[in-house]
Amino acid sequence: MTDKNEYVSLLAGAPSASRKMRLMVGALTTPLLEARRTLSELRKRFDVDWAEGDQLDAIGARVGVGRYLPMALIDVYFTLDDERTGFDFGAWMGEFDPVDGMVRLGDEPYRQVIKCKILTNHWDGRRESLNALIDRMGTVFNVALAVRDWGTMHMTLYLTKATAPPLVRELFSRKILDFAPAGVGWEIVDNLPWFSFDSDTSALKGLDSGYFYSGEIHE
Repeated sequence: MTDKNEYVSLLAGAPSASRKMRLMVGALTTPLLEARRTLSELRKRFDVDWAEGDQLDAIGARVGVGRYLPMALIDVYFTLDDERTGFDFGAWMGEFDPVDGMVRLGDEPYRQVIKCKILTNHWDGRRESLNALIDRMGTVFNVALAVRDWGTMHMTLYLTKATAPPLVRELFSRKILDFAPAGVGWEIVDNLPWFSFDSDTSALKGLDSGYFYSGEIHE
């Protein structure tokens, strides 16, 4: 133990050859070294990229989002034309059965939620920086997100519902992650290529490929 103590290694001359001296210096300085190492690790332990368990909970409490989140109960109740919840598989939903449940997020998905909450907390609220905010949130969740500010106190968030994880859909639909300024409403629209004549881009397609816009036009 004392051989790994940097203070013991500083002993010179006759004291360095004394076993009792080495043990005494080690006993006096080892607790100080351990305290110094612990303090140097605190920054990492409470870094959102490295924190785990209780430390991650502490970060979430400070940025304003908890580990337990309400989620819609999916693939539980009976549904026609669905082999996962059809006859003999789905449970019948009673009059007082809940449609939501509280879900405890694991460290990795909770880390993603915290990062996005931090992004919204630091957003300056300007229209000019809104797209950059949405792009960064999409990068955190590894999903395609787009937003349109109609300039009429209403915005539209485009989210590919078929490929986005349920957690991401719930976070935005329940406005747990809310990026709109006070008084501005917004809706979620499936991020599909919309129908347009004479267009063939990732966002606009022609006949047989483009979808008719399902949201409201806010003018």
